[in-house]
Amino acid sequence: MKKILVFVDSDVVIRHFIKSKTFDEIESKYQVVYVFNKDDTSQKKSTYYDLNQLGLGSIRFTKIPRKRFGNWYMLFAATVLRQQKNSENFTARRRQLVDVLGGRNVRILEILGLPFIFLVFEYIYKKFMGVEQSVSSLIDEESPDAIIHPTLLNGYYINELLMYCGSKKFMPLILLMNSWDNPSAKAVCTGWPSRLVVWGPQSKKQAMEYMRLPNSVIEVFGAAQFQIYRDPPQEEEEKLRCEFSVPPRKKIVLYAGSGSGSYETRYLKLLEAYIEDGLLGDTHVIYRPHPWRGGLAEGEKDFHSMRWKNISMDPSMDDYYRKEVKDSENSVFMVDYKISNRLLSLVDGVISPLSTMLVEALIKGKPVLAFFPERHHGVHFGIDEVHFADFLKLPDVNVCLEEGGFLSACQKLLEQTSDDSLSLRLKHHASHFVDMELPCYGQRLELLIDRVTSSNPSD
Repeated sequence: MKKILVFVDSDVVIRHFIKSKTFDEIESKYQVVYVFNKDDTSQKKSTYYDLNQLGLGSIRFTKIPRKRFGNWYMLFAATVLRQQKNSENFTARRRQLVDVLGGRNVRILEILGLPFIFLVFEYIYKKFMGVEQSVSSLIDEESPDAIIHPTLLNGYYINELLMYCGSKKFMPLILLMNSWDNPSAKAVCTGWPSRLVVWGPQSKKQAMEYMRLPNSVIEVFGAAQFQIYRDPPQEEEEKLRCEFSVPPRKKIVLYAGSGSGSYETRYLKLLEAYIEDGLLGDTHVIYRPHPWRGGLAEGEKDFHSMRWKNISMDPSMDDYYRKEVKDSENSVFMVDYKISNRLLSLVDGVISPLSTMLVEALIKGKPVLAFFPERHHGVHFGIDEVHFADFLKLPDVNVCLEEGGFLSACQKLLEQTSDDSLSLRLKHHASHFVDMELPCYGQRLELLIDRVTSSNPSD
């Protein structure tokens, strides 16, 4: 039986891959060992989830210090700047790095990214860092046939694994893309993986353009966490309305919040006023806070301190919201995708800032409104970021970038909910971002492992 090591270094990855049962197929066929990191040098952890609740068969640990994780950042930033130079995404990406490192350091890294200088800088950096001993010794001891790393393309493991596997000619390393912006915002800076698994045609194109990876190492599997959207929930509409505390016969709009929830109650109050004035028909709004939104921003009102007639909170998020408002821990709430599937099956349309929930709505064939008002422009992320730019150009997607246009955009969204032909078009649009074809993600991963671990290393 072949042995597979799965390296996990974030709670988001646990939610998207392990909690979604992505590895069930390979667990039934191979010996799978999960690897997590324990860092006694910092109060901050890579994962906070109780691993005993995951039901994993075999677990091992590395001991990578958080300081070492941070030490890789300069090489990562220089690589991103170098690879994305002259691309349409460069300005937005450089601005993000300036926010983290400061303008002076970014200018230095741009110099270090020049053709000949970068080769010397990269060689010295990698030689100095080497591979962390707890990683290399664990892999040597386990002697796996392949390594899988579900990843945000940044974290404790990616640089260590790329360097280690690069030094072993026949050690396959499969990276599984976690988030929508990974190919346009990240880089692999210590080597190439055997395979990078991406969501769809858009992320494949961006991995080639921005990460400079060859077509031959990129696989399109869809998104592991979205596989559940293939099947509608078993519950009838009446039961779903009861679960989400929605009145009968009303149109239902989901307002899905962003990672920074500032001003969300302001816009919910606008929706309340529109409905009260009869401008949005007989409509009810469900507010779903983002699962890692944190506490209240300066000037933001607590949702529960306000009176609502036509708006309610997603009950599955209520306890989390109350806890964060009272004493924010900035933790990641492990919202169950089964609940998301039921919610998106129930609602008629979705309003959200530029979040992944917009793509999830398209997968379910639901009309969307990308609402990113001017007070947010240049604050959290730019509307010119390339993975969002493709989405905003879709002809059936509603976009509102100014508060003054919010009412008319909402009215257009509600008009679309009566267009029976729209759902199929939206699902077709979604396929550009997330492949939803069969076989499913886990089955594709099983077939890929068979290929990369075959006797012919060129497969």
